[in-house]
Amino acid sequence: MAICLGAANVLGSIDQYWVWINKWFPNGKQVHTFGLAAICWAIWKTRNRSCFQGKKLKHPAELIIYACSFMQFWAGLYKQDYQAQMVEGINTLLSMASRIMVGQRREVPRNLLMAA
Repeated sequence: MAICLGAANVLGSIDQYWVWINKWFPNGKQVHTFGLAAICWAIWKTRNRSCFQGKKLKHPAELIIYACSFMQFWAGLYKQDYQAQMVEGINTLLSMASRIMVGQRREVPRNLLMAA
């Protein structure tokens, strides 16, 4: 994910995630776990698809798009007024991922999803 977004600070642990997310999204404490769960679920499902069905990831931004689909679905579990904020954030992520995919057409290394 960090490579896809061009981040210079790649996270190595869950503790680093909490520090990073609080720095960049200090007012979004309610969605920090929500976003983390969506990203982890997208990585897990994509890895399984690669391992068991042979479907390869074409670009890391696909993970962001996949995570957004989970978040869009899960947003329905929240109150109506909060859903609008969540959908706005999800749409921002989708827009960013689309721009990344258009601007950086490249193949993902084969072993990216196979690493333990």
